[in-house]
This record gives sequence, structure tokens and C-alpha cells, in this order.
Amino acid sequence: MQATQDQYKLSEQGQVTDRFTKATEQLGSDKLDVRLGGIYALERLARDSPVDHPTVVEVLSALVRTHTPAPTTCSRPSGTSPDLPADIHAAITVIGRRDITLDRNLADLSKSCLHSVNLTGEKLIHTDLSDANLSNANLHDADLTGALLFRTKLVGANLTYVNLTSASLTDVDLTDARLDSAKLAGAFLLGGNLGGASLFEANLAGADLSYANLTGAKLNVADLTRADLTSTNLTGANLAYTNLTGANLTDANLTGATLDEILYSGNTLWPKGFVPPPSRPR
Repeated sequence: MQATQDQYKLSEQGQVTDRFTKATEQLGSDKLDVRLGGIYALERLARDSPVDHPTVVEVLSALVRTHTPAPTTCSRPSGTSPDLPADIHAAITVIGRRDITLDRNLADLSKSCLHSVNLTGEKLIHTDLSDANLSNANLHDADLTGALLFRTKLVGANLTYVNLTSASLTDVDLTDARLDSAKLAGAFLLGGNLGGASLFEANLAGADLSYANLTGAKLNVADLTRADLTSTNLTGANLAYTNLTGANLTDANLTGATLDEILYSGNTLWPKGFVPPPSRPR
């Protein structure tokens, strides 16, 4: 009986190996439909064999990285299509809908060149996009919960309604990016550059924006409850109707900032010597 079970397990493992080998070979085909077939075959394999899930994710992540390398100057030449090749976009979609409970590590899309691409509504939960270039990309309504975006370039990107809850964005470049109605609760934006960014009605409750640059940023009606804005540069920023209840603005630069109708509490901390306007009624 034991011998039969062992033989069955060996046979099953052999089938999984054959499926994996065939699928990875398809990724190297010069025919798009064959490459797509290989990507979806790997997705099915990851579902059928949870033990192989991490390896499949690593293979698909490597496929994206090697086909979208981010050189020092990653940009879209004038007149070229911003759309990703269909197979690379499919790989990103498959990575996004994986079962993250089976992950060994974050899906690694670091140092990828995704400049100007359309990733509307994509799920990139627990994905490493460190040092990637997503400038001018469209990430409207994308889900990047818990993602790692260390030094990621998102200059001019569309991040409206994006979910970046608990994401790590240390030293991110969000200059002139659009983050209206974005979910950034608990996000870590230490030292980030958000100069000129639009964060209208964004949820930044509990976010760490210490030492960040928010010069000229539009934070109208944003929720900054309990946010850490220590030494943050808010020169010329618009904080009209912003909720600053319990926020820490110690040593923040509020020169020329608009503070009309802000809401704050007794435990909101202000820069030394700064006298805020009266809080609007609750």
C-alpha cells in the first residue's frame, strides 16, 4: 500500500515537472499566443500545486523585469505606444491575482521600466516596485496594498482612487502626481517628494510623511488624522478643509500654506511659535 502511494506521489510530481518545463519553454516562443498559453499554464500550475506557487511567481516576475528593464533614462520615445506587450501585461495581471498567502516573498517587479503604461485597476498587492519607473503611468483604481515602492518614480502618474494602504514609499518621487481620493492610510512616505501633487480627499490617516516634500501640494479635504508631518515641507500647500486631528506637524514648514477651514484637536502638534487659525466646528 505504501509503495503504491509513493509511486503515485512520484508520478504526480513528474507531471507537475513536465507541466512546468513545457510552460516555461512556451515563454521563449516567438509567437504571442504560445507565450500567453505558457503564462496561463503557469497560473494554473500555481493553483494546482501550492508548493510550486512561489517558483511560478518568481518566473513570471523575472519575465516582466527582463522585458521591461529600467535604465537610467526610462521613458517612452515620442510616437511610440505606451501599451505593454500583451504577454507582459498578462504576466502582471496573473501576478496580481495570485494567492498571496502562498508567497515566500513579495512579487519582485523592482527596477522595471513601466513608464506611461496603462495599469488601470490592476492588483499589485504585496509587490516590490522599488527603483521602478512608473512616471506618467495610469494606475487609476489600482490596488497596491502593502506594496514596496522604495525610490520608485511616479512623476506625473495617475493614482486617483489607488489603494496604497500600508504601502512603503520611502524616498518615492510623486512630483505632480494625481492621488485624488487615494487610500494611503498607514502608508510610509518618509522623505518622499510630492511637490505639486494633487491629494484632494485622499485618506492619509496615520501615514508617515515626515521629512517629505509637499511644496505646492493640493491636500484639500484630505484626511491627515494622526499623520506624522514632522519636518515636512508644506510651503504653499493647500490644506483647506483638511482634517489634522491628532496630526504631528512639529518643525513642519507651513510658509504660505492655505489653512482655511481646517479641522484639528488639542493634541495636534504645531511648529514652535506657529499659531494656527481657529479649527472649524466638528
